[in-house]
Amino acid sequence: MSMEENLKVGPWGGEGGKNSWSFEANRGGISEIVIMHGWAIDAISFKSDDRSGTFQYSDKFGGNGGKTEKIMLDWPREYLTSISGTYQSVWPFGTVVIKSLHIITNVTKYGPYGYENGTPFSFLAEGGEIVGFHGRSESLVNAIGVYVKSQIPFSASNPDYTMQQELDNNTMKADVPQGVGPGGGHGGRLRGMMAYFPAQFMNCICM
Repeated sequence: MSMEENLKVGPWGGEGGKNSWSFEANRGGISEIVIMHGWAIDAISFKSDDRSGTFQYSDKFGGNGGKTEKIMLDWPREYLTSISGTYQSVWPFGTVVIKSLHIITNVTKYGPYGYENGTPFSFLAEGGEIVGFHGRSESLVNAIGVYVKSQIPFSASNPDYTMQQELDNNTMKADVPQGVGPGGGHGGRLRGMMAYFPAQFMNCICM
């Protein structure tokens, strides 16, 4: 599946951050996430794996503060299905940043990273896989969103299965925050709705 068929969702967080960034796996999926964090999410970076010995590495998005923690996924047996977190201004009426993150896979939940305070957000790609991220940053991560592929690339239960799996009804069900992005920066709690996207129309949808 080519990158243009991935569904772009979000971002969540603030409207600040002069550096826009994006990372999608050309083929395969995300196999490593490095998060620098303290009282907020200072920076984040990614690695993807196509299971043939080819790896992609992103730049580091954000600043240089915080402690560093690495999430290593046993892709394709373990793959990203969901993210959640919080966002808040760094001071009253100041710049809104990502305060905390959880990274969730089909196997387990990682985090929290950062400080869990502020307005919550979450996204679940039910029947799909998160294969990339996008957002904005400066000295901290101001906003974060995801790219979703509607097909799970390899069978998690059968390591010898190497053909792409299609969903039974050829759609992806995603819990999409109500309204078009970006979400955040103005307070309030996100409310969700269930949406069904035919896989063949993925490249025509703009969030």
